[in-house]
Amino acid sequence: MSNYYRIKQHNITPSPNNGIYITNSEKHKLLLYIVFTVILKSIFVFLKKSRNKK
Repeated sequence: MSNYYRIKQHNITPSPNNGIYITNSEKHKLLLYIVFTVILKSIFVFLKKSRNKK
């Protein structure tokens, strides 16, 4: 929670640390995107396998 608040704060008020926090949040977005796509792909593969069995 504190980390999220810090990111929000730095986005509102410009500071020398702003760049670091933005890259950190971007990293989290990238990780979430990768995890999401992997989960979706695995679900699609599972559905295909179940269809082939029938």
